[in-house]
Amino acid sequence: MVNENRARIRSLFIVHTAMLILTLGSSIIYTGLYPYLELLDPNVKLDEYGFVVAADAFAQMIFSPLFGIMADKMGQIRVVAIICAATFFGGNVFFCLVPLIPREIGSLPKPRVWALLVARFIVGIGTAINAAARAYVSKVTTLSERTTHVALLSLFQTLGFIIGPALQSALTPIGEKEIGDGSQFVFDMYTATGWVSAANGILALILFMPGIFVEFFEAPAETDTVELVEDEPDETQDVPKPLPKALQEMKKKPAELLKQFSQISLVDAQRLVVDTPESEIEEPKKKVDILSAVVSTWGFFSFYCSFVLLETLVTPMAIDQFGWSKEDTILYIGISMAAGGVLAAFCFAAIGPLSKRFDERLILIILGIIPMIVGRLVMMPIGSKMPPLRGNLTICDNYDPSMNLTSMIGSENRAGPSDEVGCPYCWCLDIPQMSVLQFMIGFAIVVIGYPFCIAISGSLFSKIVGKHAQGFWMGLLTMAGSCARVVGPILFTWLYEQFGIYITFSIIAATLVVSLVMYIVTYKRFKI
Repeated sequence: MVNENRARIRSLFIVHTAMLILTLGSSIIYTGLYPYLELLDPNVKLDEYGFVVAADAFAQMIFSPLFGIMADKMGQIRVVAIICAATFFGGNVFFCLVPLIPREIGSLPKPRVWALLVARFIVGIGTAINAAARAYVSKVTTLSERTTHVALLSLFQTLGFIIGPALQSALTPIGEKEIGDGSQFVFDMYTATGWVSAANGILALILFMPGIFVEFFEAPAETDTVELVEDEPDETQDVPKPLPKALQEMKKKPAELLKQFSQISLVDAQRLVVDTPESEIEEPKKKVDILSAVVSTWGFFSFYCSFVLLETLVTPMAIDQFGWSKEDTILYIGISMAAGGVLAAFCFAAIGPLSKRFDERLILIILGIIPMIVGRLVMMPIGSKMPPLRGNLTICDNYDPSMNLTSMIGSENRAGPSDEVGCPYCWCLDIPQMSVLQFMIGFAIVVIGYPFCIAISGSLFSKIVGKHAQGFWMGLLTMAGSCARVVGPILFTWLYEQFGIYITFSIIAATLVVSLVMYIVTYKRFKI
């Protein structure tokens, strides 16, 4: 029994590790994706970049529930995991080979942008293992273990998301190479991340091979995890006796039943049991609370929306607001995210002990949702200092061409002769700069809240679902997160480009406020 339990725990940690590997392989390209796309096609727009970012999440949104159902039908996740790992490998190889496609192919507009979008979509199919992994963790853990292992799964995923950009920073010494119009093989700081991701796909494939990953199919009974000390058998110990069949079936007339009942002595009565065959005993399934499931799903969506801001806009926003070069942006943001990963690891490690001492619902609200809201508000620009502007800033409706742009905004706010750094949008003339300190403080607060939101909301959802098809329900939850990662990049890049930081961050904060209100209103429904 002890060896079997160790093997079960080992299988869980293999799943956790695989999620870290695949998530790391996916996130390692995030900070460099925007500069890489500009090298592939200098005419790319920010909203087109949003579609490329959203491509892998769109694939995950489609395939997560499908793979979850597939895992339920097959009764195992090994096949799903192997398919995902192999697809992940292929998508990342394609990502690295996009420069082999010419910049112009007949009348097809921006073929390299389309190729990169397809590559990211294929990678997204590989990351759709998320639902099957969550279902497996929920299926083979006891209720007392579940919060801890759901938190660990989220921890390993988040570490992958955070460590990935740090590795991208470590690869910056390779430098970037100019990509011409023709077909060429390129190995630089951007494609190097793709090759690292492809290697991660092979490693994940190996982890799920037979002999390494021993799959379990159900959780042990809660009593099996507790060491029992049995008393010595007593020769006079009471032995349960079956209740007379007539009384069990209750099919006879009342007079005959009374006659049967009168034959039972008081001594025997306390030892009588209903003799029901084990095959007829079925543990009743508790219905899924649909309202609680909807609240959890929306919460998951809003938490991922907040995360998507970092995933999508952090690189272009740093270039716009701080006037950093591409190389500096990747280096500094990567270091910041690595530090955030360490902070997130401490938060995830605290979830298990805290959930045993305090109500999970309170932890979610106080340590999760509220800090996420505060973090976004802290990032709102304040003060009078304006962001550095690009030298080729488009003349806007509120700009008087008779005025000298330098005298209007101050020469210290000019980004310099380069057209690649500084803020290029019309709202840059009206909205103050977000300082580096603001960004760092807001980022730290969000990093503290995010682990509690993702881990505990996922744990509560799993407990609400109970013994129902975990693959299907976890697929729906993952689909909500993926939907946020599809809608978020497209919507937020458009909002940021058109209206700036205030509107973009306000909408993100609003989705979190709605989640907070919904969890408070349905607070009692989440008592498991």
